[in-house]
Amino acid sequence: GFRIALHYRSSEEKAQKLLAELPDAFAVKADLSVPEEVDQAIKTIKNESGGVDVLVNNAGYNVNAPMLTMNLDQYDAVAGLARGTWYLTKLVLRRFMFRKSRGRIINISSVVGHTGNPGQIPYTMAKAGLDAFTKSLSQELAGREILVNSVAPGFIDTEMTDELPEEVKSSILSRIPQGRMGTAEEIAD
Repeated sequence: GFRIALHYRSSEEKAQKLLAELPDAFAVKADLSVPEEVDQAIKTIKNESGGVDVLVNNAGYNVNAPMLTMNLDQYDAVAGLARGTWYLTKLVLRRFMFRKSRGRIINISSVVGHTGNPGQIPYTMAKAGLDAFTKSLSQELAGREILVNSVAPGFIDTEMTDELPEEVKSSILSRIPQGRMGTAEEIAD
């Protein structure tokens, strides 16, 4: 019963493929680290569907590099996404409050926000921050009809985990009782 606004930053071909599977959905392109693009995305969503009832913060970006070799631009690319998630949520939340409507905010975090992961320090910081953001925002909104939750999957077979070196993947798999990465479908369920 929902009309889906599918956000993407650079994977237009993949977004279009997914749109073909989702009746009445539409795509919105925006780099979440650029506030003006987030503003425009919200305007597009409002014009296309009238507003947002559920926000799923699922954007993710990582740079795989040890602490001593990572530079500030690489760190900022990961950290900018956390800032963008905060800003997007703020804009959507304003609309929830203005409409005095029920709302749902679902933040897709990661187990590495709790466990850490070598070579992914900015990413693990961002995911730990997203969990703290979820807890704090849910406390701010207590008593309203707006729920804020976080889902923190383990290692999921995605393009981002495909980029991991084989020795890192082997180390990860050795710590997973089922001996395999999860799937996006399992998280969606």
